[in-house]
Amino acid sequence: MVAGVLLIAIPLIDVLWSALSTRGGGPLTALVTMACWKGSRLHFRVTKQHWILEMNAVVTLVMIFLAWVVPMWLGWTLVFSASPEVVVHQLTYDPSTSWDRAYFAGMVFLTLGTGDLVADGSGWRLVSMVASFNGLVIISLTITYLVSVISAVIEKRKLALTIDALGDSAVEILENGWDGDSFDPLEEQLLGISSDLMEHAERHLAYPVLQYFHPADSHAALPRSLAMLEDAVTLLADCVDEQVRPNKLTLQLLRNSIALYCQRIQSVHLSEAEQPPIPDVQPLRQLGVAICEQSDCIQACVSRSDERVMLARMLQAEGWAWPSK
Repeated sequence: MVAGVLLIAIPLIDVLWSALSTRGGGPLTALVTMACWKGSRLHFRVTKQHWILEMNAVVTLVMIFLAWVVPMWLGWTLVFSASPEVVVHQLTYDPSTSWDRAYFAGMVFLTLGTGDLVADGSGWRLVSMVASFNGLVIISLTITYLVSVISAVIEKRKLALTIDALGDSAVEILENGWDGDSFDPLEEQLLGISSDLMEHAERHLAYPVLQYFHPADSHAALPRSLAMLEDAVTLLADCVDEQVRPNKLTLQLLRNSIALYCQRIQSVHLSEAEQPPIPDVQPLRQLGVAICEQSDCIQACVSRSDERVMLARMLQAEGWAWPSK
């Protein structure tokens, strides 16, 4: 009974924590996701195939589901195994075997159905009702959690592709956003991205498992898109002439959004990374953009080293290189 109650309580607390809390997944969920991530990373180092990291997300969600359901099923089996007379055959009232009790626990907990086995006595019938309610709650919360995570993953890829559509590097983003006199066409896009990024950063806080979802296509990888965006904002905020610089508040919101995203990412699974390359501003100068010297650009990027190195660590974990031109 004691072992059964513990096996029920631990995953129950974890699923309530993961599905209803806005402060991240429970300890059991964190343990499962970390184990799956380490396994996929080990495989990736050998094969260098990005689809392995992409499939890790599916494996992780399945393992989280099993980590919640299987211990509870086993726990209810142990509870109904307190005595052979707890579960009996409906017609003959013969005592059940161990396999019978496992079948009964799964039937009550997972299907909410009835069969040829019943709980004997009013007290144990109440216990079986609690098991059915437990199963209903767990399945409902699991579906809610999985749907929320998948929805957040879609939004994550959408955000990455939106940024990637602006250009294939920080310099190219500025080249595409320059109309010959100002960066007005780019400013409106940056304002919308900052709002979406801040919202997604909060999703990472609620669902830390999101950081283990990695696409096989680099253009849909959010860390790569944010690396381009970080350098683009640095060039706009600190390097281009003030007369053509976008609104200061827009740039500050975007910088704060990137910093918030970097704070929300759990760094325990990220290895150390070197300072990423500095963008070359010469193509912008040739385009007619009033911009500082390369040495000043280097200094501006160094002042943002914390965010740039954190993004480089994320890119390294996903097997991508820093986008540069």
